[in-house]
Amino acid sequence: MNILRKNRKSNYKYNKKLFFRVIFLIFSLIVTTFAWFTYYKILNDEIDIHIVSWDLEYLMDTNNDETLESVENPLEISVPTLYPGMDAKEMNVTVRNNGESNVDLSCLLTNVTILGQEYEIVEDVNDAQTEYYIVLEDPTTAEGVSSQDIINDTEIFPFTISIENDVSLESRADANIKVTITWVGDNDELDSQWGYNVAKYLIEQEDPESVLQLTLQVNAVQALEP
Repeated sequence: MNILRKNRKSNYKYNKKLFFRVIFLIFSLIVTTFAWFTYYKILNDEIDIHIVSWDLEYLMDTNNDETLESVENPLEISVPTLYPGMDAKEMNVTVRNNGESNVDLSCLLTNVTILGQEYEIVEDVNDAQTEYYIVLEDPTTAEGVSSQDIINDTEIFPFTISIENDVSLESRADANIKVTITWVGDNDELDSQWGYNVAKYLIEQEDPESVLQLTLQVNAVQALEP
């Protein structure tokens, strides 16, 4: 009998301990779950995890008929002909922001080809590896517009090329990129040399699409909130 009583007491103590352990485990799970939901609520209150849509469209009058057509980025700018005294030629690209976020814009020149010859793009003349190069000047920004001379070396070229672009673009709005080519015709030596080269190139090519091509990479990043 004593042995049975002793066994019952031992089982009772064991079951009691097991019971309290189960209660403690359930309590711990409740506390942990409550703490997580509290933290999650605080996280949601302090951090906006809404994902904005990103949708930029590039439009250009590729046929010179005032009809805008969708083009790809990087932008391919082609000039059909050049000659001394020509009117300044402007080519505009509309950047349309169909997304929800404001963006900051910048343009990077990645390729220049003139009369079939690709030119190096360098920051300093000493970096040039061949005689075919252009020194790219740093852009300047004023009143929300970035300006940069692509070609402005009157000792090599009789024409100039510049680019302007809006530096910011709001949601559901348009920004503009403008490439301007000017050949005034006041440099007799270079005008004659380049005028002859352009005419020769157009005659020798069976079906030339352009005498000058530019490739512009448009970089867009989400604007930081003020």
